[in-house]
Amino acid sequence: MSPVPKGRIKYIDMFRGAAIVWMLFMNFFDFLSLTDIHSESPLFSFSLQSPTFLSPMLLFSFVTGMAAYILVMKRKDIVPNKEIVLHALKRYGMYIVISLPLTIFLFGISRYYEWAEAIQGLGLGGATLCLFLIYSKPTWKKYLSFMVLITLLQSFLLFIASNTSIFNLFPFNLEGQATIGLTFFTGIVLNMLFRGTYSLVAFLPTMMAGMLFIKLLFDDKRRLSFVFSFSFLSIALLLHLIGKIFQDSSGVIASELLLSYYGRSFSFLFYTVGMAALICTIIYVVQKRSENLNWLSLFGLFSFWIYLGHFLFRRVLEWLNLADKLPIGISFILTFILILITYGIIYFVRRKNA
Repeated sequence: MSPVPKGRIKYIDMFRGAAIVWMLFMNFFDFLSLTDIHSESPLFSFSLQSPTFLSPMLLFSFVTGMAAYILVMKRKDIVPNKEIVLHALKRYGMYIVISLPLTIFLFGISRYYEWAEAIQGLGLGGATLCLFLIYSKPTWKKYLSFMVLITLLQSFLLFIASNTSIFNLFPFNLEGQATIGLTFFTGIVLNMLFRGTYSLVAFLPTMMAGMLFIKLLFDDKRRLSFVFSFSFLSIALLLHLIGKIFQDSSGVIASELLLSYYGRSFSFLFYTVGMAALICTIIYVVQKRSENLNWLSLFGLFSFWIYLGHFLFRRVLEWLNLADKLPIGISFILTFILILITYGIIYFVRRKNA
């Protein structure tokens, strides 16, 4: 079992900070610009079918796996499993609870029902991974197998859902829902498990990869960390190329092998894990040699509050009728200014509370 360092781990805060900065860049630009980053250039990646080269929510999923591992391993064999379970449920259940009023205020209750708000997905995935870690030993073979099997299960369930009417009995959203009954609750459970954008099977494999990866960094295995990163990226590229071959002859096979964020393809898991691990390894190596990335750790410390607060900015723009109004160039400039302002605010708060 890899030893868990005491206190806060700077490179994890930096990685979390990098994820929140990337999210701010994407969302501030999307809030301001006429361009829709979810479907239009210059930020949308048509080759990956993804808003930019990698969704920040997948980076958060990766780092949540690291945090879950730390939470459990710091306490395992020291306190009873029951106490660890309660601590994990309190920690990650908070995300699911907080997500409810936030989602209702910003997007409406249907989005919560669809399990399409990120922190509710991170909360459910984090709590589930903690339970895995509490009651099973985190070995490479076991969890790599889990990652692959869960992703294949997701692909199978989504295929069944899109090609049969079996799940149509249960609502995906709240449109036209006048009563609350068994089908209502079954619908949200299905969304929670696999139908929702941030469902359990969508996040859990990436979290497991983050958990496995952090064990390498705890052992200071930098070269192996790079091997880990490039191995996953190579598998993703190979699967994508095979998908290109089958693109014309078999749409089903191609849809799983071609890289696609929106399609939740099998190959995209390997791409996500490889990119997240590579970014984290670079941060780990750089912070060992210099302090040039220390500013990222401040973003990491305040990431949760930044996440909540930046959506309020969107709401203000909507109230002022200023959302989605600006050309690309001005939107980029204002986006960088807003990120700097965000840093100034959290720097001031940190200094005041120090």
